[in-house]
Amino acid sequence: MKHVFFLIVLSAAVPAFAQYGWQKVDTLTSGDFDDFNPRVAYKNPMYPAGSNPTWVVFERQDNGGTSISAVKYLGSQTRWDPNIYTVSPASDGVMQRLPDVCTVFGEVLVDSVYKIKSFTLAAWQERSDSVWNIYYSTCVGDSSHWSAPAPLTQDSVDGENPEVRGLTDTSIVIIWRRDSTLYYSVAGESGISGPKRLVDSNTDSTQFDFDFAVPEQNLVWTNMDLNGKTFCIVGDVQLTDSLT
Repeated sequence: MKHVFFLIVLSAAVPAFAQYGWQKVDTLTSGDFDDFNPRVAYKNPMYPAGSNPTWVVFERQDNGGTSISAVKYLGSQTRWDPNIYTVSPASDGVMQRLPDVCTVFGEVLVDSVYKIKSFTLAAWQERSDSVWNIYYSTCVGDSSHWSAPAPLTQDSVDGENPEVRGLTDTSIVIIWRRDSTLYYSVAGESGISGPKRLVDSNTDSTQFDFDFAVPEQNLVWTNMDLNGKTFCIVGDVQLTDSLT
């Protein structure tokens, strides 16, 4: 069975979905592929629709390989770009899974005029040599060009489940689980910081699922104690937007 994406957007109602409250359904991908785990980068509605496109990233499986691919929304008139953009190409023996994506919008001075410029980052987990590591790629402004995939982690311990959130209007935070510990890095157009420990593991518990909210910087995660009981913890964290 092949998997395709449907995305809900505001437009004329479609009878088959109108009874559920949806306004319109667009098919984003099709063909001889299996596409999984789509994630949508939030786009601030205060900015013009055509100036900073909204990205959707997803896993694409074909002939035993996986890639990280993307489509983008161009605005209410042109709607969805028909092209599928490759964020990270498939490679023999390499698995790429669970992408996440975020876009932030900052002001830049161009010819004495401040203009809005977007910065988008996608992160995912990639396995080679039996170890999962975290990789990322970026896209700036209206460009459809994604930077070459780069490793955020390279070690013998699995890095998994990256979550990507906007930290400020020019920086993005990536949080992931490494073994039983949560780590984070902060990225901007000028670069990315090295991994920093966010939540320590200890002999009494193991961290599993987590989520992060900004700007409040609330982090919630689940712990399993030595008795096998799992419970939720929430904490306020103060992440620096420094890239060093």
